[in-house]
Amino acid sequence: MSGKATRYLLKIISRISEEFSGPMERYRAWVFQPHVQSAIQKILEPQREKLRSGERSASPEFLQSMNHEQHDGLPGDFVGINLNWAILQKHVGQFDSAFIKEAREMSDQLDSELQNILGAKVCALKMFYPAGGYIQWHTNWDAPGYNVIFTHSEKGLGYWRHVDSTGATSVSPQMKNLVHVDDPKGWHCKVGYFGKKTEPDRVVWHAAFTAERRLTLSYIIYEKVIWDNLVEELDAHAAD
Repeated sequence: MSGKATRYLLKIISRISEEFSGPMERYRAWVFQPHVQSAIQKILEPQREKLRSGERSASPEFLQSMNHEQHDGLPGDFVGINLNWAILQKHVGQFDSAFIKEAREMSDQLDSELQNILGAKVCALKMFYPAGGYIQWHTNWDAPGYNVIFTHSEKGLGYWRHVDSTGATSVSPQMKNLVHVDDPKGWHCKVGYFGKKTEPDRVVWHAAFTAERRLTLSYIIYEKVIWDNLVEELDAHAAD
């Protein structure tokens, strides 16, 4: 997908400048350290059986089978761990105190650097997916806003899917408008507005799957003028 970003379409930016990628790469390097991976695997262990259902959960057939009107905005299921501190602290009892301290410091450091650059007030997600990890179809209409989603894939063995809702009059996704985006190698970015349930032409049904380790960092910007400026800046770097 390319061209001018609109309020309806998700824009994919495959080249990100060091200004943005530097802080993310430092965080990714920490997440992929052996002692961090070991701690993460302890949390993921109960989810191992669900790895088999990953691609089904991100399939068009699964999306069609959902009750779209009753959807609450959240993913019904996923295999991965959100390393955002607000979420990670719920697992405090499952980690040693040294790791918890380190995880909080790294999360705060990334947010301090990135939120200042992005003009974002909220980090919605720091999601690590193992090989076979996924997140089911959902809309985020419980937390609408202008989203900036950074994803890292080592070999490009993951993908994202969404439904383009341009012109929609119902929240039920039109499967003919399904968009499949393979992860490029390294970091890339998706920018777009995720609308409320009362904005059917701005609702973004989306899901993801990966056959390798994958890291996604998602930030929400509530002021459109800030988001527009950011998209323009990201586009400028992509054009260099």
